[in-house]
Amino acid sequence: RLALRGGGGAGNDTFGHFVNSLILGVFLVSLFQVSVISEEANESRIKQHIKNLASASSNTVNQSASALVKIGKPVIPYLIDAYEKPLNVAHRHYIVYTAISLEDPTVIPLLVRYLEDENKKIDDYHNELEKIDSKRSRLGVLGDLYQENVRPPTISTDTRILTIETLAKWRETKVIPLFLKIIKTVPHQNSLIKPQEQKVRQQVVRMLSRYVETPNPDPQIIATLLELLGDKDKEVVVWALYGLNRAKYTGEPEGIIKLLTHTDKTVVEYGLSALGNLKVSKALEHIKKRVNDSNSFIKSSAQATLRDINAEPPVLSPTILSQDIPVAKGFSYPTMNYMRNSSRKSFGVLGDSKGQSVIHPAGAGWERSNIAVAHLGDDCGWGEDGASVYAIADGVVRLVCHLSPVSEKYQHWGWLVVVEHKMEEKTGTKYICSLYGHLGSDIKVKKDEMVKKGQKLGTIGMGLSQENGNSEAHLHLGIYEGSYHYSPGTKISLDGVMIKVIESKQPSVYVAIEDSSDSEEEQQKFLLFEYSTCREGAISFTYSKHPISGLSDDEITGIIKGNHGENNLHYARWIKEYGRKEEGITGWLDPLKFLRSGGR
Repeated sequence: RLALRGGGGAGNDTFGHFVNSLILGVFLVSLFQVSVISEEANESRIKQHIKNLASASSNTVNQSASALVKIGKPVIPYLIDAYEKPLNVAHRHYIVYTAISLEDPTVIPLLVRYLEDENKKIDDYHNELEKIDSKRSRLGVLGDLYQENVRPPTISTDTRILTIETLAKWRETKVIPLFLKIIKTVPHQNSLIKPQEQKVRQQVVRMLSRYVETPNPDPQIIATLLELLGDKDKEVVVWALYGLNRAKYTGEPEGIIKLLTHTDKTVVEYGLSALGNLKVSKALEHIKKRVNDSNSFIKSSAQATLRDINAEPPVLSPTILSQDIPVAKGFSYPTMNYMRNSSRKSFGVLGDSKGQSVIHPAGAGWERSNIAVAHLGDDCGWGEDGASVYAIADGVVRLVCHLSPVSEKYQHWGWLVVVEHKMEEKTGTKYICSLYGHLGSDIKVKKDEMVKKGQKLGTIGMGLSQENGNSEAHLHLGIYEGSYHYSPGTKISLDGVMIKVIESKQPSVYVAIEDSSDSEEEQQKFLLFEYSTCREGAISFTYSKHPISGLSDDEITGIIKGNHGENNLHYARWIKEYGRKEEGITGWLDPLKFLRSGGR
């Protein structure tokens, strides 16, 4: 700087440029050195975190795994390198688990390699057991006295299953031959890890259903599924039926028909679902026998299958009002295994606003928070993709729609059905609405259709798919206390603003309201529609209003589509899955308690 400000001679000019260039060079070299040091520090930190995955401390493992996931894609080459040189047996499993958590398809080769390595361990173990069997047989009558123990391999069943589910979710086809090999490898009778092997085998069959929903499904997969209909493992048979159902199998139905006499009711239920979707008329005689089944769920499934095969059109009542709905005569459960389901997320307030840490849904998963969260329903049937879902009582179907998440990072309702029911009590007439969320695309009812107690509505949607809203497979059952529509004259409060319903176009889901917060001169009809948004780190319920005085139905529909998109077109004002409540829950009933008490 001094040189540039000096005298005006040519020599000074040249010297000034030289100094500036020197300073710039020193700066760039320093910057490069800092960059190299920073990269080395990052590399060192990544390697240390990966090394920590071999720790005996679960806290250390979890913290390092979380740190690696936050860094993201740059850690993948280091994970692959560490997989080749694990520090202990558990290290390799945690490396794979961390790779899966990155949710990046570039880890697919690593996951395939892991499954191959784990499968080889089990194959070697089976070979050793076969050698022992061979020795025993050579000893003849003394064979039973021969004792030799083979130590089973150390495997992580949970990591194997998670790897299988991840590859299937991404529809990775390279792993199909390995999947088929796992399926055909029946655990040895003397295997000390037989339960774990069976569990993995069941999940592989379950995941095959993700590969068959194409115009031309892999013939090998279809042949395998048909062969598995005769498997001794009932769980395997159920998933084989589900896979054929998803594939819309149109071949010979004899193998499925035989299962209608199976002793396990779940097998029969899935068999009926498969025959119904396949429109197999050859099975009519066998299905009719199940229409009179003593099990009400099997009876209902058989009736639904007959309607599908005969293509019976539903009877719709588009103008029926709440007061004209037939009175519900008793209640039943929404799924066959509803009361036997040990894994459920129950109805109720999870935590409070006084600092108690609770888990609540945010974005794609769950996180801890110090806010009170209310779960306004009963989540049941976890992992039961394809299980039939039934109406809990007589009523009218008010809503059938599909609501998909904006991306794979978020969740939504998927296929949704809402049924309105009328009850007569000593205190007078009462209305409730049952909500069935996260269903599959094979919905068996139409909007405005009258349904009976126990009538099949559809099935639980495939887990982590667009059809079920990108959630783990389960049924969300909600019971709303009230009719499907606001009655004219009803006053409600939203964010402290009192509004009064002045028009309810039954059975439309949209409600015209009067905003009493404005002056009398400015009061006018509004269209109110409320919808839930699931954003990362937060859950909120918003509502918006638009003046509709003088607007045509087409113009009103245009407003809705413009503001909420086609997917949210059918969102009713009361359909909420989660809400923040500090003083309990109002408007929703506990489904489990309600159904256990017979609707009281």
